[in-house]
Formats: sequence, structure tokens, C-alpha cells
Amino acid sequence: MKNEPKRTCAAIMFSDIVGYTALMGENQELAFQLVKKNSKFHQEVIKTHRGKLIKELGDGVLCYFPKPEDAVAAAYELQQFYFKSKELSLRIGIHYGEVILDRHDVFGDAVNIASRLQTLGSPGSVLFSHKILEDIDENSSLKSVSLGKFKLKNVKEPLEVFALANEGLVIPKRGEMLKLLESRLKKFMVGGLILLT
Repeated sequence: MKNEPKRTCAAIMFSDIVGYTALMGENQELAFQLVKKNSKFHQEVIKTHRGKLIKELGDGVLCYFPKPEDAVAAAYELQQFYFKSKELSLRIGIHYGEVILDRHDVFGDAVNIASRLQTLGSPGSVLFSHKILEDIDENSSLKSVSLGKFKLKNVKEPLEVFALANEGLVIPKRGEMLKLLESRLKKFMVGGLILLT
């Protein structure tokens, strides 16, 4: 069948505009124009690096790349542009693994992990897993730093997280990331207690 789901390994990149909800509340027209411009720029950069935009989720963009290094290079180009233009800030997460491509969507653990990494980042950062690092050539101009292992929601084993460390990028502080995870866990537990009462 022509449209049968296809299993493949790919680098999943998830980007999100920081503070978009607040901006929408302050200036709906400006927020709308920024998200449209961001989408168009993503499409140009993704195509240049041999990737494919899968879908837009509000102010987020989900895409995949056959090669992990291409995904990181695309993320770096996106962050470089916004570092210089100051129009908006992105958080980007990338993970490599097996996915299922079904028509115009993608499913799999790699999607979940890329999304978790994105939410763990700081404005102007690119976070990725060791699976991505393994594909980056040691002579590449792309530089990275390990932030240690983190226990992510719905991910069985602690995951070592790396940050792209090239000029102009933000490297999140491990302590702040751990506090963020702790606060989310508390909210999850409180939510669970409310549902039980």
C-alpha cells in the first residue's frame, strides 16, 4: 500500500517559541505574525539541511532529519538567526531513534524525548541526547557540553543531556534544570491528589 506506515530511524527536532502565550495576550497580531515568520524560516532552514517539517503545534515546530548532524546544524542556524535578530527566543530539543512515519505525522519514543528535552532548555539553547552526539563528526565545527543525566517523564532510563555550545547559544545550568524538573513533579503530584479527592 502506498500510504502504509513506515518505520525508520531519524533525528527528531522540536522547537518552541519562548513566552508565546504571554505575547499572544499582549499583542495578538504581533504574535500571529511572528509565528508565521518563524514557520517560514523553519521551512527554509530545514530544507537546506535535508530535513522535513512534519507539523506545527501552535508556536512549536516538529520536524525530522535522516542524519542527526543535519538536525543539529539546522538548530544552530535557527538559534544564530534569532540571537542576532532578537525577534524572539526558541528552545530546541533533538533526539535520534526509531520512529513511525504515517502520512503527514510521526510517532515514537524519539518524538517524546525531543519534546522533553525542548521543555528542559533555556531560551536560546539547543539540547540533545547522546544518540545525537554519536553522529557528530569529531572534526565538526559544532561544539557541545554534557549537562549530566536527567530522569525525564515517561522515559525509562536517565538520559545524558548535551547542550550545543557554539558562540551565541545559551547553555542551561544543571541546577536550574533540576529545579524545573522538581517543580513539574510537584505540580504533577498535586494534580494527582486533587483528582483523588
